[in-house]
Formats: sequence, C-alpha cells, structure tokens
Amino acid sequence: MRFTKQQKQQIFDRTDGRCHICYKGLIQSHYGAYDKHGGWNIDHSKPQAKGGSHHLNNLYPTCCSCNSSKGARSNRTARLPHGKTRAPLSAAAKKQKKQENALDWGVIAATTGGLLFGPVGLVLGAACGGTIGHSINPEDS
Repeated sequence: MRFTKQQKQQIFDRTDGRCHICYKGLIQSHYGAYDKHGGWNIDHSKPQAKGGSHHLNNLYPTCCSCNSSKGARSNRTARLPHGKTRAPLSAAAKKQKKQENALDWGVIAATTGGLLFGPVGLVLGAACGGTIGHSINPEDS
C-alpha cells in the first residue's frame, strides 16, 4: 500500500519519531531507506497475515531491522527483548503526562510541606514537587 506524505507524518508522530518496538530514533526523511541511519518503515500492529487492516490506528513507525524481524509476531512479543511493553508516547501525550505528573507531585509535596512547615512549606513543597513531577520521564510513569 502507498501512503501519502500526510499519512506517513501522522504515523511517524504517533511515537514521536521512534521505533515502536525498540524506541530507536528514526529520521522522517529516511522512510523506506534500509541502508541509512534512522531508516524506517510502517508496521501493522495487528499483522496483515492475521487480518490486520491498513487503518491508521493499526500502523506504527518501525526501524527497518525491527520491522523485518517482527514477522507476524505480536507487538508485545516483539518488544519484550527490548524491555518494552508499549509503544512510545507521541510528543503531545508526553507533554500532557509531564503536566499531570507536575500537578500530582506538586499537590502531594504541597500538602506534605504545608502539614509539616505551614504556609512556607506549602509553597516550597508545591514548587519543588511540581519541578520533580515535570522532570520524570513520562515513558516510565
């Protein structure tokens, strides 16, 4: 199947330009370039051999080596050797998760600081907790 430039961009952006199996960085312009660093292809989450469709929600960017070695295996099985259980987050999803982490940690630290040290502890706790929460890698939380 041929993909339009817009479809390829949407698929690439789903994982913020990383292979959905090993998380290796991909280069947008190296689509289909097996012999180039950052070369990538489009993988069917549910393999075509098992009835997978060409619908965009079934398509992920994959480095050429992972794509060729995956075959008809499931994503979970293909990711296990790389210590991964899910696809990387998109840039938008990472941003949202960082904001959620900052808010969660800010509230926890503000509450703790307020209980222990009063109003000053509340303010400092909120600032420190928010900073710590924002710095957490959203892929790990």
